[in-house]
Amino acid sequence: DGYSSINFQLQLVANETVTVTRVMNPLAGFITGQIEISAYQTLYQMTDITISSDRISRRDLTGNLILEPSGYFSVGVPSSNAFNTRQFNLRFDHPLLNEAVVSNIVAPRANGTRQLTSPVVLTPITVDLVGTVADSNGNAPNQLNPSGLPDTATVRETGQMANIINGAYIIPDVPTASTQVAPNAFN
Repeated sequence: DGYSSINFQLQLVANETVTVTRVMNPLAGFITGQIEISAYQTLYQMTDITISSDRISRRDLTGNLILEPSGYFSVGVPSSNAFNTRQFNLRFDHPLLNEAVVSNIVAPRANGTRQLTSPVVLTPITVDLVGTVADSNGNAPNQLNPSGLPDTATVRETGQMANIINGAYIIPDVPTASTQVAPNAFN
């Protein structure tokens, strides 16, 4: 139950012992679900997410993997059977998002499907964007522009903004565009 069947011919010889070993591979069951990104979804491609497991080889896992741009996924895992309940942890990684782990997923029986009841949510890796602004004379600009409104610094891609006060601004939780951010990259 839960393993691929094997057919082979065996040559028997009178008064001799014949020893044969064959490997039976577990049949796949499927785990399905939905991946969501908690913020700034348009900055990321769902298809850049990798799904892995601590107990299943990457080759076996990706051989039965579907990951759609909408975030729907289906992954084949070795199935459980009447004698063996298999459990897996699935890891969801993206170079610019924090890893998400779903633990102790019980594999379904052969050719069955287990639907995750909650979405897998990945959050952006962020930095606080700290900067200074100087006017053409090298001075810190006044915090109010001629119209009486505060001067602002804006991250165009995300719409995040902060008031410039005495030439300085801080925009918290700006999603990174690289896995390595230099300390002075935004000055």
